[in-house]
Amino acid sequence: MDDRQSKSVGRLWLEAARRRWSLRLVAGESAWQLAWLMLRWLCRYPRQTQWLRAVDDCEAMRRAAQTDPRLYERWHRPCISPRFGPAARRRIIAAHYAFVQHRLPRRMRERVLHGQDVRVATLRLEGEAPVSLHLRKPARADAGELALLLLAGDKTVLATCALTFAGDEGLLVASMPSPAPRADEAAMRAFLRGSHGLHPRKLLQVLARELATFHHMACVHVPPSQAEHEKAAPTTAQMFCRDACATFLAAFHGQARRLPSPSAQPAGLLPGRKPAALDPRLLVAGP
Repeated sequence: MDDRQSKSVGRLWLEAARRRWSLRLVAGESAWQLAWLMLRWLCRYPRQTQWLRAVDDCEAMRRAAQTDPRLYERWHRPCISPRFGPAARRRIIAAHYAFVQHRLPRRMRERVLHGQDVRVATLRLEGEAPVSLHLRKPARADAGELALLLLAGDKTVLATCALTFAGDEGLLVASMPSPAPRADEAAMRAFLRGSHGLHPRKLLQVLARELATFHHMACVHVPPSQAEHEKAAPTTAQMFCRDACATFLAAFHGQARRLPSPSAQPAGLLPGRKPAALDPRLLVAGP
């Protein structure tokens, strides 16, 4: 290895160790825990160096590591599922940040990479206060790279799941417990009334499946019973869910900024049926 390459490797390791130390102070980890982590890095020196280069070469990963230094070690700790080995974890994480870099709207991408909260869309419920869909970094790094949350008007978390855009592996969806403050019974009852009985977790599962379908990806880790398509006539709750999916997808991809005029009815609609973008229960918010 020539001197230039040696300095480059040293710089990569020094930068990663410095940022990991900063995270230790924030997370309250002891110096012994960090020392043990660094020992694991050294035991995997060739592969760890390869991963540090991959992080440094990808703009999205490099910027994400500035607020999430655990990204430097994500490939060799349990990630999403124990069935993924180190090579698969490296491939999955790299694919996710490639997706973020090239497929997310610019403003949404900037906030996500900086670890900030993004309000994607607002849903109006029947006779209840609106709820909103948000994206942010998951509370648990081993669950996935991006959390999708459903929040009540007072920011109470009704449901959350972790998403990872894993390329050929598909869209990986992991269920996550709601972080504090947990949804209280009153907020949950209000949502169920306003959504015609649609449970928040079910809504997020459907949104994830529709997002995967939009990008021609398999939706992995969704329970089979939740992934079956209903063959009966759509209920009011299913219609609400369908409208929520259309609103979420349009806002996620930056295709909707304001509601069009109610008089702009497109052709081909069923009598008495409004398109999602015109449904008065739904509000679209940009990233």
